[in-house]
Amino acid sequence: MGFLADQDRGIRLGTEELSLFLEALWEERVAQQDIARLVAALEAAGRPLGTPADPEEIRAALEGIYLALRENPVPRREWGALLRYFGAEQLATLLRVSQSSVQRYARGMRTTPLEVAARLHWLAIVVGYLSASYNEFGVRRWFERARKALGGHSPQARLLAEDDWSPRCNAAQEIEALARAGTGMGAT
Repeated sequence: MGFLADQDRGIRLGTEELSLFLEALWEERVAQQDIARLVAALEAAGRPLGTPADPEEIRAALEGIYLALRENPVPRREWGALLRYFGAEQLATLLRVSQSSVQRYARGMRTTPLEVAARLHWLAIVVGYLSASYNEFGVRRWFERARKALGGHSPQARLLAEDDWSPRCNAAQEIEALARAGTGMGAT
């Protein structure tokens, strides 16, 4: 979703990276209550004579942050993140907007309309699932390759078969389930 810089996308997530991530979320006004809850739980864990860490409290706070991220589009960050995976042309095609609109939205020259922000956010979530298994080129190709699970259509073709797709349409739900399941390889 664009909350971590490129250099932070490795497998190591230390204290500094976690702090930067939480600060970026706070700045976007996403999951502030859960961030405060997580910080309090982590601070309690660090006190040698204090209250011992409550793993359930930490888990619940992290789950709350995850759910808040899922429900809160942040187009200002998502445009740049997704443009690294897709060029302006493919992103425009997937989102059903013009390339010039993609560029204006990404630069902040125009406010992203709600329906476009919803599609962009959905795409960021799906890319998040896929990026656990694929690099940027692989993610892009995943959208272009036919999948048995999608009736022999590519995810991109399946989305674009909908007149005005939304994250709640059947095509989007099928594609998200496929990406989440990690079935984008081999026999799909």
